[in-house]
Amino acid sequence: MSYNKSYKIGRMGVGVGLFLVLLGLAIEIDFICYIGLIMVIGSALLEAIFYRCPNCNESLSIRGKRPKHCPGCGYKLDD
Repeated sequence: MSYNKSYKIGRMGVGVGLFLVLLGLAIEIDFICYIGLIMVIGSALLEAIFYRCPNCNESLSIRGKRPKHCPGCGYKLDD
């Protein structure tokens, strides 16, 4: 899986998961909260595992904005 795809899937999964958690809390259905939590944790793990530099395989930071260059080797990452 490419680092761009893992970033997009990870961010979308965390957003949808947080929405489900809040929805489950609002309508007081625990099952929806658990599904949301599983989505948040799974998406964060997916992004942590696959969001790596394609050149040197160093892990890229999942916090903040997407980097323009790899912090390890300086490889220019696509936007």
